[in-house]
Amino acid sequence: MPMPIAAIVLAAGRSTRMGRCKQLLPLNESPALRLVINALTEGHVERIAVVLGPQGMEVSSAAEAPNTILVTNPDPAGDMSSSVLAGLSALDSGYAAILIALADMPLIRPATIRALIRFYRQAPCAVLIPTHFGRGGHPPLFAQSVLRGLRPGETLRDLRNRHKADTRRLPVDDPGILLDMDTPEDYTYLHTLLQKQREH
Repeated sequence: MPMPIAAIVLAAGRSTRMGRCKQLLPLNESPALRLVINALTEGHVERIAVVLGPQGMEVSSAAEAPNTILVTNPDPAGDMSSSVLAGLSALDSGYAAILIALADMPLIRPATIRALIRFYRQAPCAVLIPTHFGRGGHPPLFAQSVLRGLRPGETLRDLRNRHKADTRRLPVDDPGILLDMDTPEDYTYLHTLLQKQREH
């Protein structure tokens, strides 16, 4: 039986640089967060914990799906580790590994998720990072036993550095692993990119 894989989607950000809730910005007529959840679902992730912040009620409608669990970060001003730990608390120990996806990286392809899961199942490791032309991107995949070692206030980079010897990198043909949207200019670029893809 294949090793079950889960995901945590970090959607608790306050979108200060964007100036409006970026999780709900429309892309291809869907909220950005919905595109992230769709990619994970089509990528064969069994369970998705979506971590919401202060705007949780507003965002929750875009996050609801049969395979999602909605979690509220109890510390709305907290750092990324607090959101990861909140998501982790909602997932049981039966998942072999967990992908950490960001709500503001909506162009990641389902094929990339499937490739990460397939690689991990064939060669389990502590951390698996997708790369595009040599640049590491998102979502990284962590063995659950490793992710549960995340300490409050620690970054995922800190955690990766503690497991360098057992970190693997997987090249993927997906520029979306590098494209986030923190600013209105980022959003305009991603929106234009999607429109061009639809025209072809």
